[in-house]
Amino acid sequence: MQKSILVGASAIALGLVASSSALAGGITKVSMADNKALLQPKLVVSSASQVNDPQFKIGASAYSGVGGLIMNTDSLDAAGFITVCTGTFIAADVVVTAAHCVDDSDLNRIRFRTGAGNGLAGTTFDAEYEAFSYWVHPDFDFPSNDIAFIKLKKSAANGEEIYGVYTENDELGQIHTKVGFGTTGEGTAGTRGITPATDDFDKRAGNNIYEGLGSDIFSDVGDGVLLFDFDSGLDENDVFGTVDRAFCGGLELCFAHDTGVVIDGVRTEANSSPGDSGGPTFIDGLIAGITSFGITGGIFDGGCGPGFIDPDSNAPGVDAGVTPVSNACTNSSFGEISGDTRVSFYLDEIYAMLRGDLRMIFLPEPGMIGLFGLGVVGALAARRRRKTA
Repeated sequence: MQKSILVGASAIALGLVASSSALAGGITKVSMADNKALLQPKLVVSSASQVNDPQFKIGASAYSGVGGLIMNTDSLDAAGFITVCTGTFIAADVVVTAAHCVDDSDLNRIRFRTGAGNGLAGTTFDAEYEAFSYWVHPDFDFPSNDIAFIKLKKSAANGEEIYGVYTENDELGQIHTKVGFGTTGEGTAGTRGITPATDDFDKRAGNNIYEGLGSDIFSDVGDGVLLFDFDSGLDENDVFGTVDRAFCGGLELCFAHDTGVVIDGVRTEANSSPGDSGGPTFIDGLIAGITSFGITGGIFDGGCGPGFIDPDSNAPGVDAGVTPVSNACTNSSFGEISGDTRVSFYLDEIYAMLRGDLRMIFLPEPGMIGLFGLGVVGALAARRRRKTA
């Protein structure tokens, strides 16, 4: 029996709901609770030619401690789905990921797969580790406190890297590297669903720059969220730059914005997309962020499509601008914002996990559960996603 694939959260676009809270430059913050239509993650690169470029499609040896997560739940098993996210070794038998990937009351199985792919859609993996238990932040309220840990039954045994965490709070303005196993695509069109041409569930990496905190834009999200945008290289698609010019006089009073990452003459700007949820964002080889969500730049100018900050609509054949509430704007294209859980904000929880001090949720033995095949399911509106087999 074939299953369907749900990748870390379904892509849902957002309606603009402003609160009464205003930034110093005059921009009005928006409410995340009223705009709870976030996205899901694998890497979307800047151009179509980069999708299979080995600089981005990095193979098994690069970032070998980053793997694909496959989750089964009772309800999704019955419907023929599974959830797919990304996770990272922070100890030989501990994986860090996003809370929204494992926050299911009927979760019955978690597998962590390392290698070039996650085993779906014809990809291959080198090693598979069964989970013994997991922990979800007790104050998780997506996207706040979106962090979780998974305890494996056996330690890494295939030479996988174990990563340290970034402990400084100087992330803003730094170039980072994001790694994930989610859906892919290109900046002009975003991620368009699982197809053989663009969606292979292989591991990819790309760069971006942290430009703001959750509290800079959202009235109900704190400093435990790091934000970045997906730049096309054009000023009109630079979300933080547009906000800066409109409300701060272009003097960088609001955000330390940029128009994209170029390294050695190559544009390496990338964005997260469905299936990348829970994956790492590295600064200087240390985990600084955990992929959490994405949201259209249309929260600032009321829509997407030609003439808007977010120039692409997820609705096929739509050329005119559409409003975010149409669920057609957030698709990991240029002109969108993504959010990561800020690792330096959760050092107490990370160290407690490494000491074995957290109260874990135990998983049933696989032999006690009726299991189906593979698929990918996403819960909430984060960076997970869905596919029909």
